[in-house]
Formats: sequence, C-alpha cells, structure tokens
Amino acid sequence: MAALVRLLAPLDIAAPAVRTAVSRMVRQGWLTPARLPGGPGYEATPKCVRRLDEAALRIYRVGTITWNGRWHILAHGARARTAQAMELVGGLPDNAGDDQVFATRSRPLHGWRNFLFRDPGLPSELLPRGRPGEKARLYFEHEARRMLPAAAFVDRRLNEV
Repeated sequence: MAALVRLLAPLDIAAPAVRTAVSRMVRQGWLTPARLPGGPGYEATPKCVRRLDEAALRIYRVGTITWNGRWHILAHGARARTAQAMELVGGLPDNAGDDQVFATRSRPLHGWRNFLFRDPGLPSELLPRGRPGEKARLYFEHEARRMLPAAAFVDRRLNEV
C-alpha cells in the first residue's frame, strides 16, 4: 500500500483516496489480499488481469483496425481532446524528473482511455474526413513512446521498501 501511495503522489492522489480505492477494488473482486515478500499486500485477481489485458490491447494498439465489412454498434458524439494534451506534454521541460514525466504521461493516457470508452472504433471507411480520432491516436502513440523511459519510475516506486 505504501508503494502505491508513493507511486500515485505525483498525480496528486492523496493516501486516503488510494486506501479507499484499494478497499473498494477488493470488495468488487479486482484485488485480493496476499502475503508478499515484504509483508501484507494485494494481488490482481484473474478478473482484473483479464480486464487490464483487454484494456491494454485497445489503449496501446498500434495502427488502425482492419475492417471485415461487418459492424454491430454505432455511437455518435465522441471527440478527442488532442490540443489539450499537446499544451500539457509540450510544456514538459527537457530536464523534468521521472515523477513529473510519469504524471504528465498519465494525464493524456487517462484522456485517451476515456475517449476509447466513448469511441466505437469504427473503421476509417465509415468515418467523415478530418475526424480527429486518427490524429489523436497518432499523437497518443508518439507521446506514449517518447515518455516510456520514465516508466522506470513506476518500478522504482513499487519496489521501494
């Protein structure tokens, strides 16, 4: 729990909020208490691992989806906020610390993830010209790759005792 609190501190998430979220995740079957080498902790349940894998495939997919000519769902009104994420990432100084890069990388990731919940993922053949979704995807992929080295921050924070 302490490592998770340290990890989320750069995102301005307070320790009580982290503890409440973990308790809620245990009640909902996403985490289970576990005995870890450093003492008590939590493990992801199979339900959680499956959901994280599914989300990662959609969030971090590279390239466009190939369409097989069939579709089942249509949604309307989803929009990406690419410009806001560009002010945010472009303002990051070259000498920014890993914690600052982690926090900056997390915000567009959260926005992209929220966009994907609303975006039905229609093939490009069915979308109007100039739709911002493809531009947002390319931007997110580029910036996520660019800031990936700061992911070492996560490993360090979670392994601190």
